[in-house]
Amino acid sequence: MMDRQFEDTMMALMVTTLTEDLAKMKRLSLPDDNIRIADLVHRMTGSLRIAHQTRLAQACLHFEAQCRHGTTKTAVPDVMYKALQQRLEHYLLRLRHAITLADVTEEND
Repeated sequence: MMDRQFEDTMMALMVTTLTEDLAKMKRLSLPDDNIRIADLVHRMTGSLRIAHQTRLAQACLHFEAQCRHGTTKTAVPDVMYKALQQRLEHYLLRLRHAITLADVTEEND
């Protein structure tokens, strides 16, 4: 069981970093910034794993691999990028309204 003060600090840190990273992502575009996007997504994956958001973390890892090793010149990665942003924004919204990390259960998607 996490100490309440520690959990509050973790939540605040997660909200802050996810907010900042999503803002950065919105300023970047594929394929020009694919490595920078991959780096941001990789960083978010760590936070998602800590929060036990396995499905969203897996989606991030998959997208990161596409950015680093796949072809990012097609429309598919762009659609994936927008969909991932939406999922992350939805998670951030749920996180902002939660009292504890445990309150933000994994999505059924």
